[in-house]
Amino acid sequence: MADYSADIKKYSSNINAKAVAAIVKFCGIALRGKDSQWVSVTDDAEVKRVVDGFCAKKLGT
Repeated sequence: MADYSADIKKYSSNINAKAVAAIVKFCGIALRGKDSQWVSVTDDAEVKRVVDGFCAKKLGT
């Protein structure tokens, strides 16, 4: 697994290792591949999938 703490240190010297570990655990699949990190806003079907799936579940919209 990548060392995300090293990336965060570029922007902040105060790093909460437990928080980083929790984020990596929660977003692990999305962090693994370049393509899975991004949503194509030019693809209406993909935007709808994100809104109906992730946004509806996480944000209650």
